[in-house]
Amino acid sequence: MTNIKSNKENIAANQAEVFNLLADYRNFNELLPEQVTNWKVSGDTCSFTIRGMADISLQISEKQSPCLVVYSSLNPSPFPFQLVFDIQPLHSGSSVVCEFKGELNPMLQMLAKSPLQNFVNMVVERLRLHFEG
Repeated sequence: MTNIKSNKENIAANQAEVFNLLADYRNFNELLPEQVTNWKVSGDTCSFTIRGMADISLQISEKQSPCLVVYSSLNPSPFPFQLVFDIQPLHSGSSVVCEFKGELNPMLQMLAKSPLQNFVNMVVERLRLHFEG
């Protein structure tokens, strides 16, 4: 199992506001990189293409209001993985960490570790910017 944690970002919104944003896929698209195309949402699932890389499908597999949202991959994703969002309260907002948990073979892990680290850091940074904007 490959685990990659993002930097912790302090968000200028309370736990419930962050949870509600992450628990609704209609908002998730704005947290993704520009390379994402073919964005589709249906209930608790979404699908998209990362240009030049892969087709990804996700479902919200767990929600514990207001502190946890877990996205799990569905087919046709290239390998099984989860994105786990841990939302903790702060006196002036909340903090969020995104953790990638995936079943990558050693070769793929070596190739993907740096891009995945950049991805989880970018998602939480964009989350912070969403509430600052």
